[in-house]
Amino acid sequence: MSGIEICCYNGNQKEWNDFVENHPEGRFFQLIGYKQAIEQTYGYEGLYYIFKRNSEIIALLPSFKLNSVISGKRLLSLPFAEYGGLLGNNLSLEELYQISELLQQVLLDNKFPFLEIHGGLGINPELMSKIFYTVPMYQYAILPLGNAKDIWDHSVDYQVRKAVRKAQKANLVAYEQTTEESIIKKFYPLYLLSMKRLGTPPHPSRLFLNYLNFLSDNMKLFLVDDKDATIAALLGFVLGKRVHIIHIASDPKHWDKRPNDLVHWTFIEWACENSYEIFDFAIIRYDGQQRYKDKWGVQKFNYSYYYLLSKEKNKKYITPVDPSVRQSIRLFSWFWKSCVPICLSETLGFPIRKQLGR
Repeated sequence: MSGIEICCYNGNQKEWNDFVENHPEGRFFQLIGYKQAIEQTYGYEGLYYIFKRNSEIIALLPSFKLNSVISGKRLLSLPFAEYGGLLGNNLSLEELYQISELLQQVLLDNKFPFLEIHGGLGINPELMSKIFYTVPMYQYAILPLGNAKDIWDHSVDYQVRKAVRKAQKANLVAYEQTTEESIIKKFYPLYLLSMKRLGTPPHPSRLFLNYLNFLSDNMKLFLVDDKDATIAALLGFVLGKRVHIIHIASDPKHWDKRPNDLVHWTFIEWACENSYEIFDFAIIRYDGQQRYKDKWGVQKFNYSYYYLLSKEKNKKYITPVDPSVRQSIRLFSWFWKSCVPICLSETLGFPIRKQLGR
């Protein structure tokens, strides 16, 4: 078997994006537009690698340098993303092993203790676990699409149908509107409110504007209005045959009218009408998310973090399941929810998010 060569992304955006779009596990996070949005917003340096055999691309790795006073130094694939890691074309174990050796040299050259991969769905998980240190984390949920009426009648739970009808009876109006004005005036205030309620520092508004700038063909924002007020928003991205939602934001004062269910169903209907085949509900972090996603008739799959160590001794720096880390996160979340005024959350949230990379 001939050797595999590694080279840096050379600016050929079409070549890179075509590979991602044609891969069954490709996500918008892995497009060059995401790289541009993160670099413009957070100032991280992207290290994007192409792996070739006989001049043919067989795998890609999008990643960023992260040097944090909170979480340490690492190569991360990808910051603020549920799905990252290698995308490969039916790689064998030997090919993945060769790629891992090339990446270990990258880690050594850049003095990174490890490469951290979120999800890593672009490679067979059995192969990943043979070479990469694997930490099981969550599950992720997808809804196979087809005919919207069949999904309504047979996939979603009666609770969904009841909730959507209640929203429609309350004269709520759901629609798609992906513009700079709708992001700033409709989505972002609800997003700040939701992040405050969850005890999570928000991204700055400019990140979403950069998404619109660099990923305009992929970004979709669905909104729900109650008369003149926007009360719910669902942000997602499309790529290939997949729709992937990343943020649901809404005003709790209007939850009794069920705007969240209406905006999800409207997005699903739109996806069916436009011949998408998968509606990706993303990962399930806690029981409330599981209950909500289960009622849509989703399929669930295991989700892990993967680590490639530059040296075996660097395993001590890996902390995603350390009980003390989780306790610190819970305490910080309580503080953010209880003590940080929403008017300061964007300003204070930015440096925290930048340090965490999550």
